[in-house]
Amino acid sequence: MLRENKANTKMTNKNVMTSLMYRHMNIIQILIEHGADWKNKTRDGMTTLILASESGLTDIVEMLIIYGAKINEKNEFGLSHLLYALQSK
Repeated sequence: MLRENKANTKMTNKNVMTSLMYRHMNIIQILIEHGADWKNKTRDGMTTLILASESGLTDIVEMLIIYGAKINEKNEFGLSHLLYALQSK
């Protein structure tokens, strides 16, 4: 569908994070599978995995790990997604 409609599948991390904000797991999966650049950090060092963990989105966290998210990365404050996951409970 994306290619049939000539959609830009080379999206940036911003597009993935916007989908994350609205909890669109299926859109995140489509973007990742079509080459979206989702592993970059925001200005304050937040990753897609950290943001999903902070929001308590365990299904998206699991999917991101399956797709190769770096589970040991930390933000500029030295905090990992695990701490954010614990705080979201």
